[in-house]
Amino acid sequence: MLAPSYQSSILCYSTGSQSLTDLGSEFVADNESCLAALAEHPFKALVVERTLFSNFENLQTFLRNVQSSRSQAQVIL
Repeated sequence: MLAPSYQSSILCYSTGSQSLTDLGSEFVADNESCLAALAEHPFKALVVERTLFSNFENLQTFLRNVQSSRSQAQVIL
């Protein structure tokens, strides 16, 4: 399977939003896909849907993983 060819500077870890799709954002639906996408493409912004995390500790762990991926993306919750 070929890796996705990302064209946008915005990555959304979300269930999806029409308004963000209209802006040309890329979407991922799980932690692994999000971290892989950040490693493959220099996104400028990562929009994270907070409600995807069951508790604050899970969100903190995810954000630490984003930081350790050396992504320069601005994280927006």
